[in-house]
Amino acid sequence: MTGSKLNNGTSLAICLARIILPKNMRLALYLVIVAFLSGCATTHDPINRLVANLSASQGQWQKGDSPQLDLPEDATPEQVIKKVFLMTSFDQGHVKNCIILKMQRVHIENSLAEFFTAALVQTDFGEKIVVFQYLPVVGWWSRVFEVNTNG
Repeated sequence: MTGSKLNNGTSLAICLARIILPKNMRLALYLVIVAFLSGCATTHDPINRLVANLSASQGQWQKGDSPQLDLPEDATPEQVIKKVFLMTSFDQGHVKNCIILKMQRVHIENSLAEFFTAALVQTDFGEKIVVFQYLPVVGWWSRVFEVNTNG
Protein backbone atom coordinates (compact mmCIF):
# COMPACT_ATOMS: atom_id res chain seq x y z
CA MET A 1 0.00 0.00 0.00
CA THR A 2 2.66 2.45 -1.04
CA GLY A 3 1.59 6.08 -1.12
CA SER A 4 -1.49 5.40 1.03
CA LYS A 5 -2.65 8.15 3.35
CA LEU A 6 -4.15 5.63 5.79
CA ASN A 7 -2.51 5.09 9.16
CA ASN A 8 -0.75 1.79 9.88
CA GLY A 9 -3.66 0.38 11.92
CA THR A 10 -6.15 1.06 9.13
CA SER A 11 -3.79 -0.38 6.51
CA LEU A 12 -3.29 -3.52 8.57
CA ALA A 13 -7.06 -3.94 9.04
CA ILE A 14 -7.64 -3.62 5.28
CA CYS A 15 -4.88 -6.14 4.49
CA LEU A 16 -6.28 -8.62 7.03
CA ALA A 17 -9.79 -8.17 5.62
CA ARG A 18 -8.47 -8.96 2.13
CA ILE A 19 -6.82 -12.16 3.37
CA ILE A 20 -9.45 -13.44 5.80
CA LEU A 21 -12.84 -12.36 4.42
CA PRO A 22 -14.54 -13.61 1.26
CA LYS A 23 -14.91 -11.02 -1.51
CA ASN A 24 -18.62 -10.24 -0.88
CA MET A 25 -18.02 -9.76 2.86
CA ARG A 26 -15.06 -7.45 2.12
CA LEU A 27 -17.35 -5.19 0.11
CA ALA A 28 -19.93 -5.13 2.92
CA LEU A 29 -17.23 -4.34 5.51
CA TYR A 30 -15.80 -1.63 3.28
CA LEU A 31 -19.24 0.00 2.89
CA VAL A 32 -19.81 -0.09 6.65
CA ILE A 33 -16.42 1.54 7.29
CA VAL A 34 -17.04 4.25 4.67
CA ALA A 35 -20.50 4.99 6.11
CA PHE A 36 -19.08 5.16 9.63
CA LEU A 37 -16.24 7.47 8.64
CA SER A 38 -18.60 9.68 6.62
CA GLY A 39 -20.87 10.02 9.62
CA CYS A 40 -17.95 10.94 11.84
CA ALA A 41 -16.76 13.55 9.37
CA THR A 42 -20.09 15.39 9.15
CA THR A 43 -21.11 15.55 12.81
CA HIS A 44 -18.72 18.41 13.58
CA ASP A 45 -20.59 20.68 11.18
CA PRO A 46 -23.51 22.34 13.04
CA ILE A 47 -25.85 22.23 10.03
CA ASN A 48 -25.18 18.55 9.32
CA ARG A 49 -25.58 17.72 13.01
CA LEU A 50 -28.94 19.56 13.11
CA VAL A 51 -30.13 17.83 9.92
CA ALA A 52 -29.29 14.44 11.46
CA ASN A 53 -31.20 15.31 14.64
CA LEU A 54 -34.22 16.64 12.73
CA SER A 55 -34.24 13.57 10.47
CA ALA A 56 -34.37 11.36 13.56
CA SER A 57 -37.40 13.25 14.94
CA GLN A 58 -39.82 11.56 12.47
CA GLY A 59 -41.07 14.96 11.27
CA GLN A 60 -42.01 16.26 14.73
CA TRP A 61 -39.70 19.26 14.28
CA GLN A 62 -42.10 20.76 11.71
CA LYS A 63 -45.01 21.11 14.13
CA GLY A 64 -45.92 24.54 15.46
CA ASP A 65 -46.27 28.01 14.05
CA SER A 66 -43.98 29.70 11.56
CA PRO A 67 -43.75 33.50 11.35
CA GLN A 68 -45.72 35.07 8.48
CA LEU A 69 -42.92 36.70 6.48
CA ASP A 70 -44.90 38.36 3.67
CA LEU A 71 -42.02 38.20 1.20
CA PRO A 72 -42.20 37.35 -2.51
CA GLU A 73 -41.10 33.95 -3.78
CA ASP A 74 -37.98 35.51 -5.35
CA ALA A 75 -36.77 37.06 -2.06
CA THR A 76 -33.07 36.51 -1.43
CA PRO A 77 -31.95 34.25 1.43
CA GLU A 78 -30.57 37.36 3.15
CA GLN A 79 -33.99 39.04 2.99
CA VAL A 80 -35.70 35.92 4.33
CA ILE A 81 -33.27 35.55 7.24
CA LYS A 82 -33.47 39.24 8.15
CA LYS A 83 -37.28 39.04 8.17
CA VAL A 84 -37.24 35.80 10.21
CA PHE A 85 -35.21 37.51 12.92
CA LEU A 86 -37.45 40.58 12.77
CA MET A 87 -40.49 38.37 13.39
CA THR A 88 -38.92 36.00 15.96
CA SER A 89 -38.34 37.00 19.57
CA PHE A 90 -35.84 35.35 21.91
CA ASP A 91 -35.46 35.64 25.69
CA GLN A 92 -32.93 38.43 25.04
CA GLY A 93 -35.23 40.22 22.58
CA HIS A 94 -35.03 40.54 18.80
CA VAL A 95 -31.84 39.95 16.82
CA LYS A 96 -30.56 43.28 15.49
CA ASN A 97 -27.38 42.14 13.75
CA CYS A 98 -26.68 38.93 11.90
CA ILE A 99 -24.05 37.58 9.54
CA ILE A 100 -24.61 34.49 7.41
CA LEU A 101 -21.62 32.23 7.96
CA LYS A 102 -22.68 29.30 5.80
CA MET A 103 -25.70 28.32 3.74
CA GLN A 104 -26.57 25.02 2.12
CA ARG A 105 -29.45 23.07 0.64
CA VAL A 106 -30.40 20.16 2.92
CA HIS A 107 -32.60 17.10 2.80
CA ILE A 108 -34.28 16.26 6.12
CA GLU A 109 -35.70 12.74 6.28
CA ASN A 110 -39.40 12.29 7.12
CA SER A 111 -40.24 15.91 6.25
CA LEU A 112 -43.18 17.25 4.30
CA ALA A 113 -40.84 18.93 1.83
CA GLU A 114 -37.95 17.35 -0.01
CA PHE A 115 -35.39 20.15 0.42
CA PHE A 116 -34.85 23.15 2.67
CA THR A 117 -32.21 25.86 2.88
CA ALA A 118 -30.25 25.91 6.13
CA ALA A 119 -28.15 28.90 7.13
CA LEU A 120 -25.65 29.11 9.97
CA VAL A 121 -25.94 32.66 11.24
CA GLN A 122 -23.91 34.65 13.78
CA THR A 123 -26.33 36.85 15.76
CA ASP A 124 -26.28 39.20 18.73
CA PHE A 125 -27.20 36.14 20.81
CA GLY A 126 -24.71 33.63 19.40
CA GLU A 127 -24.92 31.24 16.48
CA LYS A 128 -28.32 30.12 15.20
CA ILE A 129 -29.40 27.93 12.32
CA VAL A 130 -32.33 29.12 10.22
CA VAL A 131 -34.10 26.44 8.18
CA PHE A 132 -36.44 27.87 5.55
CA GLN A 133 -38.29 27.15 2.32
CA TYR A 134 -40.82 28.78 0.03
CA LEU A 135 -44.14 26.92 -0.15
CA PRO A 136 -46.52 28.10 -2.93
CA VAL A 137 -49.71 28.00 -0.83
CA VAL A 138 -48.17 29.20 2.46
CA GLY A 139 -45.29 31.48 1.47
CA TRP A 140 -41.99 31.48 3.33
CA TRP A 141 -41.83 28.86 6.08
CA SER A 142 -39.01 28.96 8.64
CA ARG A 143 -37.65 27.63 11.94
CA VAL A 144 -34.76 28.95 14.03
CA PHE A 145 -32.58 26.57 16.05
CA GLU A 146 -29.87 27.11 18.63
CA VAL A 147 -26.50 25.74 17.60
CA ASN A 148 -25.76 22.70 19.73
CA THR A 149 -22.16 23.08 20.87
CA ASN A 150 -22.08 19.61 22.43
CA GLY A 151 -20.73 17.07 19.98
